[in-house]
Amino acid sequence: MSVRQEKLKKELFRVIKEVLTYDISNPLIIGMEITSLDISRDLSHCVVYYVKKNPSEELEASLTKMSSFIKGKISRRLKLRKIPNLIFKYDSRPEYVEKIDKILGGIKYSSQDEEKLLDMYKKLDNELK
Repeated sequence: MSVRQEKLKKELFRVIKEVLTYDISNPLIIGMEITSLDISRDLSHCVVYYVKKNPSEELEASLTKMSSFIKGKISRRLKLRKIPNLIFKYDSRPEYVEKIDKILGGIKYSSQDEEKLLDMYKKLDNELK
């Protein structure tokens, strides 16, 4: 990822979080947390990953409807030539990490088994996806 993409990613993360916190009064987003962003190379698309205790399809539909409002707020705060299209997706990675940690927590291994453990971790990660 280029330096420009990294800077834009940090700024977008900050602004999107501010907009969702202070500018939108939708009760569906209460308790929602933005976890990460993925920006396309041409900076035309941005996938916003979020977590919430009890996610619903209604929340994702609501976020999709609000994306143009959020884009407008981003354009006023960041002064970019083109604002990326926002795509909101539920981030299930924390659940994967928790499952893997539980599995790995019960395993006792020595330093010699570290490579085997890494291979097992990769297999588990691929199975959970």
